[in-house]
Amino acid sequence: MRPVGPLAALLALAAPALATPARADRATSLARSRAALTLALPAHPWSAVERVELPSPCATPVVALPTGELAVGLEAPPALAFIAPDGERVRVTPLERRITQPLAVGRDGRVWVVADRYVFTVAPDGTARSSADVTGRIEDAAFVRADGTAVVFAGATASGTEFVTFSPEGDPVGVRAAGVRPLADRVLLDDGRVLTAGERSLVSLDARDVVTRAAAVPDLRRFAPLGDGVAMATDRALLFADRDGVIQRRLDLPEAPLWLAPFGDRRVGLALPGSVPQLWIVGADGAVAARAPIPPGSGAPLVDPTGAALVPTRGGDLVCVDRDGAERWRVTVRETLRPPAVALPRGGVAIATEGSQVLLLRDGP
Repeated sequence: MRPVGPLAALLALAAPALATPARADRATSLARSRAALTLALPAHPWSAVERVELPSPCATPVVALPTGELAVGLEAPPALAFIAPDGERVRVTPLERRITQPLAVGRDGRVWVVADRYVFTVAPDGTARSSADVTGRIEDAAFVRADGTAVVFAGATASGTEFVTFSPEGDPVGVRAAGVRPLADRVLLDDGRVLTAGERSLVSLDARDVVTRAAAVPDLRRFAPLGDGVAMATDRALLFADRDGVIQRRLDLPEAPLWLAPFGDRRVGLALPGSVPQLWIVGADGAVAARAPIPPGSGAPLVDPTGAALVPTRGGDLVCVDRDGAERWRVTVRETLRPPAVALPRGGVAIATEGSQVLLLRDGP
């Protein structure tokens, strides 16, 4: 692993090495990305809000499985709850340890569970197995690649931090030293690389488990995949790197964004705080396509293929915005929410609360 210059290193980080399907955003699994492709945000709000009662409070956002079921982590006692697509049945798989990161979903419907420095997998039939006890605390959800392999990013190890790779079946198959103290988000890029940043370097692990370093971008905090490149947010700027590794554009920001997410069609959305929080939608050319007010406490959006987005807030609003950022409608559910939402297979969305419920928003019979 040899140091390289910033442009050459960004080439290694941004240029596609393997042809794999794109991911919707870093907080979601491949399965949720597929579910998002079927989502069509309606012209009017859904007519029914159904409440699925759970045995204990939700510990994670909800995820969608290829079977159409939903899964959500539970607090105490720690468990994984599986919810039937119609919301009528809930089955619970107990876990040995408390869940500490969002869930991820494998290609075969396997749910990846992170509990501090432990990784568990739970098969669609509810069978749980412990996959690994890694050296340091795992810093994020498992990142599931299109080939079914998964990567976790473990911090506070003897080498600083490590990437740990798992087979599609959940067996640990490789450990690579990242050697940085993470200061930014981790993100799964479209070609299967996991990218993070520390004080002195950007670090990626590619689909062949090769670690690449690049000079750090100062104050880098957030990433989002953008076609064959990547968007990167610092405390005061949004940067776009192309497939050749060159930072093509910079957009100055008034303050650090709360989140950064792909918005389809080579665009990203970011939430800016302030007395009136704003959603900015920015194209890969660096032009701001829309600025729109959003409620405080907004979380990661769910974006449909047209570029419309559902932006949830912790305070209980779900705001649908059009491609141009104009508010289409909003629903208030009077619950503290755990974004993001996920698409339901027959229309509508599901979202977890910070209480003991998962909400299903869809049209009534």
